[in-house]
Amino acid sequence: MSKSKPCAVTAFTSRLCEAGGEVLAPTNPYEIARFRTRYGVGVIYRGKRGETWNAEALSAREHLEAQKGSLAPVAVKGRRKDRATVEALITRDGSNCFFCGSALEGDVTVEHLVAVAHGGPNHISNLLLAHAQCNQAAGHLSGAEKVAMALRLRSTGGAL
Repeated sequence: MSKSKPCAVTAFTSRLCEAGGEVLAPTNPYEIARFRTRYGVGVIYRGKRGETWNAEALSAREHLEAQKGSLAPVAVKGRRKDRATVEALITRDGSNCFFCGSALEGDVTVEHLVAVAHGGPNHISNLLLAHAQCNQAAGHLSGAEKVAMALRLRSTGGAL
């Protein structure tokens, strides 16, 4: 996670902080400001032609100008994937949790069999569907440990 900078960098970043945004440390000498809001990471660059704002920074500026309220980053629980990915996984694997084998019934998260942190690809061949609680219990286990966990849970009737 990036280190935060004091919020008094500019009038804009001061207003941004008051609205719940988080000012981050710049990552290169061309950045005037880097910040995190509900729109993602916004960056304002300084170049030969003046300031350039990325899409997230423009959205945050428009939000402040319209006085829409909080810009606080939204916490995302679980991994969100587009509907097409979830549908493809249901077609491939069925609509049951990989770990416990119970029906998902709206409690759907997408899990990597081999975690990205362990070098696993972000490809559908490495993805599976799981309940949020099962996904959280699996944490950062290795692929083999996740399969062993699934076998154990299914043999005990899905009890964590």
